[in-house]
Parts: sequence; structure tokens; C-alpha cells
Amino acid sequence: MAVQLPADRIVALFLRFLGVKGNMRLGPTSFRTFIRHCKLSNSNLSMASVDILYIDITRSWANMLPDSRESGMGLQVFVEAVFYPAQRRFKSLCWRCVRLSWRTRE
Repeated sequence: MAVQLPADRIVALFLRFLGVKGNMRLGPTSFRTFIRHCKLSNSNLSMASVDILYIDITRSWANMLPDSRESGMGLQVFVEAVFYPAQRRFKSLCWRCVRLSWRTRE
């Protein structure tokens, strides 16, 4: 069995929680399901906060890519979105180091 890099794991999670077959964008319901199944929500991060996070991140990326007409969260957006609840859930980790190590493996 091959060892998976963090990037491979994130891609596998993204593909697992895609709702509609053939669509490579994650909807709000799928994102909530991901947060719930991965146990990233707790008293510090409510599901209402998850909804707001989804809206904020997808809007910010939509502004950066004005010609994109598809709604939902693509892989790049998902990668960014994963870090927010993880930071709140696992406060003891050095998240700056995690982000840098993930980016160097691309």
C-alpha cells in the first residue's frame, strides 16, 4: 500500500464528498456533510458558521475568477476551506508549517 501525501488525502476527500456525478464542484450540503463526517465541527464551530464559511470562501474565489459561471466549491477552494475548521479544531498544530509543507509537494 502506497503512502498518501497530504495533498492526495485532500483530493480523495474532495472526490468522496462530491454530490452530483460529473460535477467537479462541491455544494453547500456536501461541504456540511464533509465537516460533520470528519468531526471538524464542535462548540467553537457551529454548522451555521460552516455555512457562512462556505459562502464567504466561494464568494471570494468567485471574485478572483469573474468569468467562472459555475457555482460551488472547486478543489482549490476546498483546500483553502479545509484549513479554517481544522485550525479551530486542532489549535496546537503549527498551521503555517502545514500549509507550507503541503504547497511544496504540489
